[in-house]
Amino acid sequence: MKTLRLIRRTLLSLLLGTALVLAVPVADNRAASYAQAVNFGFFYSTLSPHGRWVTVDAYGDVWIPARAPVGWQPYTVGRWAYTDYGWTWVSLDPWGDIPYHYGTWTHIRHHGWVWVPGYVWAPAWVTWSYSDAYIGWAPIPPTLVITSWGYAGPPVVVERDHYVFVPVHRFVNVDVTTVRVAIRRNITIIRETRNVTNFKVVNGTVRSTAVPVTHVERAAHTRIQRTDINVVRATPTRIEAGGGRQGDRILVAGPRERNVARLEERSNRSDREGRPRAPDGISPRPGSNRGSSEERVVSPPERKGGAIEEKRDQRVREGQGRRPDVGSPRPGTDRGSPEARVVAPPEKKGGRFEERSKQHERPSEPPRVHSRQPPTKEQHSQSRKDKGEKSQEHRKELPPS
Repeated sequence: MKTLRLIRRTLLSLLLGTALVLAVPVADNRAASYAQAVNFGFFYSTLSPHGRWVTVDAYGDVWIPARAPVGWQPYTVGRWAYTDYGWTWVSLDPWGDIPYHYGTWTHIRHHGWVWVPGYVWAPAWVTWSYSDAYIGWAPIPPTLVITSWGYAGPPVVVERDHYVFVPVHRFVNVDVTTVRVAIRRNITIIRETRNVTNFKVVNGTVRSTAVPVTHVERAAHTRIQRTDINVVRATPTRIEAGGGRQGDRILVAGPRERNVARLEERSNRSDREGRPRAPDGISPRPGSNRGSSEERVVSPPERKGGAIEEKRDQRVREGQGRRPDVGSPRPGTDRGSPEARVVAPPEKKGGRFEERSKQHERPSEPPRVHSRQPPTKEQHSQSRKDKGEKSQEHRKELPPS
């Protein structure tokens, strides 16, 4: 019996040891393979089936999720978990592995919420606002820069409508969509909360430690258990993996030059393959042929210059549209030059047009001055005498009553 027990223990120890040896390389290989994929090409191909890419002047290529409901905001469809890397966002979106751990979100007019690519991993790129009753968060702006040790400067405060608040006791491991406080109450809650923005860099990896876990435990009257980072579908990568470092500065979003270079690479590939290339200011939607007019995201045309002014000049040259005014410059010439004047001929000869033309041809004459002298005393008396005589003659002519 003792021999059988010894054999069983030995076999069990061997099995456990083998499992541990095999598990460590698998995890390391997973992190290493994911780290090698931190580039714009990987982001573009992975997110294209779930949304569309557009180009904006401030950030270059940005991504917009498809089928987002009205009033949707980032960091709302999912839950918060406390891991070894701090407060980690666990997204329930099928595309949430990238946009909530790399880069950040910003709200752009005419587009709504867009994701600005970044190449540094974090548990969540958010700024916090909390009290004993509520905890809120919002995406940090793309302009935030941290250092090699992290960020512990002044709190980053954004527009109050960008915050998402939940009660403290419903903060951890609860679907945010089921407990979120109505956005109209933000104006009241934010007056009682404390704003804080804090990131730490430990062993080359960013950690989110802005809200102390002890504060949440005390306010919620519960003990918070740590969650394994592998369970939350998040694979931490070191800062050097994405190349987001510029000296001692670490860019949260960008750099923009990386996106622009990617655009030029796609344009050059289209030229080599003989496909039509979209003009500047037009970005093709994913899954469409570049240059297809019905599949373009077109930026609004400029009011002056460009294609609109060119079409107007073409209509003028062809005699279409309204007749140019006298003295208007020819298209393509400098305004004010003698040869640039277009004089419109009169519609008919004679009459007013010819008379006006002759008047303009006459040499200018000094204006006539009509002086009028005041009447003398004798003239004034004679005038009154004449008026009296006329009045008497008028009375004589009247019939007797």
